Amino acid sequence: MMRQLRTIFLGLLFLVFLLMPIGASAQEDGERIDLWVVKIFGFRVGNKLQGRIGLRIGGPEDLSRVEFYLDAEMLIRDDEAPFRYDFSTGDITPGQHTIRAIGYTQDGRALPSEIGTYTILSADEAVEGIQKYMIPLLIGAVAFLAIAGALTSVITKNKRPQYKIGDYGPAGGAVCGRCGMPFTRHIFSPNLVVGKLERCPNCGAVAIIRRGTPMELRVAEERLLADMQMRSGGPEEDDDEHLRRMLDESRFEM
Repeated sequence: MMRQLRTIFLGLLFLVFLLMPIGASAQEDGERIDLWVVKIFGFRVGNKLQGRIGLRIGGPEDLSRVEFYLDAEMLIRDDEAPFRYDFSTGDITPGQHTIRAIGYTQDGRALPSEIGTYTILSADEAVEGIQKYMIPLLIGAVAFLAIAGALTSVITKNKRPQYKIGDYGPAGGAVCGRCGMPFTRHIFSPNLVVGKLERCPNCGAVAIIRRGTPMELRVAEERLLADMQMRSGGPEEDDDEHLRRMLDESRFEM
């Protein structure tokens, strides 16, 4: 019995050994390029597109040219890296279409991309999509910030939020358009193209805030320093020197 099991096991190992070159060859034959469909400007939800769309390619270093296809029609042949193509959905009949690409290497290999199926929307359909998806999302984000702000106000009452001059994190700092004070933008706040939807921790104003420039933040920090001095009734010399030192050091952190 043991001899039979050993014979079967050795036979399976020999079979795997024979199939390994075939598997490698099949993998080489199935080599593909990557095709990314990106929204440059307009509307996109899932595979529904409207506006200015870009096609981007990723592939081997010896890729020499790429052909882009919409359905069975070749849109363009690009002979120079980086291989890319931009188009407007206004030039395409609304409805369902396939988008694909074929890349050719310097040694003549043809590498296809995956075939993606997309629905091209008309301008009216895109407006309906914005009303259906984006407006409720925006309302929900504003409501969330308002509730979070109310809870923060109840917890902290009249305490000024802790703030370190010049330390704004990866999303950068901003200046409130209402109170003029600097604050840190949150990395997970909704990004609405022109800026992030934020709530000012100083005055509670909710607005779309863009990232502040170094000069704007510098002026706002000076205003914050003066406001802190007024609130404390004129700080002692040591505290004043400490705040000014923090402010001077922040010049080299922006």
